[in-house]
Amino acid sequence: MGFLFSLSGRVARLPFIAFVIGVKLAIEAIGYAQRQYMPPLPIDDMMIAAIPGVITLVLMWPLFAVTVKRLHDIEWPAVLALVQFIPLIGIVIFFTRSQYYTADAEHLARMFEWAGIGLNIMALISFGLFLLLAVIPGVNRTNRFGPPPGVVRMAEEAY
Repeated sequence: MGFLFSLSGRVARLPFIAFVIGVKLAIEAIGYAQRQYMPPLPIDDMMIAAIPGVITLVLMWPLFAVTVKRLHDIEWPAVLALVQFIPLIGIVIFFTRSQYYTADAEHLARMFEWAGIGLNIMALISFGLFLLLAVIPGVNRTNRFGPPPGVVRMAEEAY
């Protein structure tokens, strides 16, 4: 459980990549199944449509924790892990602001178009962080966050 919830220690590239891709695939699979197999819902039953969003919120902390540990492994500041939440923050800001915005259909369509462009840019920044963390190798020596990830496992198995 320390892998998912603790901010201490280090994580190598392969476990990081496997975890992040697994989380993203799970969220996308649930969203796809929901879009394909759920009948259209009346507005009163829209809470069930939020299932992928709720699952995303539940998985935010483990995703953050694993990213922080990956940043520890390459000796980068842990605050960079917040970059992956930029798209989520953009979505929240957009939808909280747009509910108070009353305009004709043309202005509303233009607003959604610009919001889509902004969210795509934010998602690219987040994806860029993932790519950097997936490609840059960890430090091969013990740093202030502990020994390299493989060393701990070998030492534990020896005892």
